[in-house]
Amino acid sequence: MAPYKTFFGQRVWPAPILRLYYPFFFSGSLAYFGFAAAHFGMMNDPNDKWDKIVDNAKKSTEDNLAFNAASIWYEKEVYNKGLNPFTYKEPAADDSHGQH
Repeated sequence: MAPYKTFFGQRVWPAPILRLYYPFFFSGSLAYFGFAAAHFGMMNDPNDKWDKIVDNAKKSTEDNLAFNAASIWYEKEVYNKGLNPFTYKEPAADDSHGQH
């Protein structure tokens, strides 16, 4: 047996690791678990901004679908009148159909 301490067959020297580094172990653990608790607390926020963003995107999509459906209907109506839907302009409200 060797007259010195060994660890997995390697010579080791006594070093006060815990006594030197316990403030860092303690503060690191406190910071880790504190940030984890804050993170989980914020994840359950009822006023989550992401939900509002998703709701706004869904509403915008529904509005665009309605607008597209109205545009298709308008083009069909103009086409049924025998006019070009891309160049046809509705008469202005104050225009009395070209009569002066």
